Amino acid sequence: RDFHELARACSIHGNTRHFGYSMNWVLDTFGVNILDYRGPKGAIERSRIIDQANQDFETVYKSHGWEKYLRLPMPNNPINTTSSLLRLGQCGRWARHFFMTGQNQGYCQVLETQYDLGSPLSPAGPYTLNFAWTYDPAVKEASLSDSSSWN
Repeated sequence: RDFHELARACSIHGNTRHFGYSMNWVLDTFGVNILDYRGPKGAIERSRIIDQANQDFETVYKSHGWEKYLRLPMPNNPINTTSSLLRLGQCGRWARHFFMTGQNQGYCQVLETQYDLGSPLSPAGPYTLNFAWTYDPAVKEASLSDSSSWN
């Protein structure tokens, strides 16, 4: 809440587009880790998630011809093999939560959201969500990749 209040205050002169990123969203979002699906009730969902992650890896391996050289399913911990699938599935939920807080305070329009796997060596981390938004109804668009709209 405080974040949107501060960002909104920076927009008082109008025609303002905000650009930002969320890098630790996975710490506060249920469902981004296979361990979130615990107990007997979660067993069916865990099995479905692991199967989907294995299918995703198989598709990637086959598209690169790696299935000839690498073992499928991957001999890896399910926490590792399912994390990308689960994070991709939950990033929209986090973005909606983040912007709903701003929208509850008044006008707040999401202009663009990007999920970026990025580099694990990046200071922003490997699972970054990039956002463009405005509190000004007159602003209609902005692109995270178009630096000409960064005025």
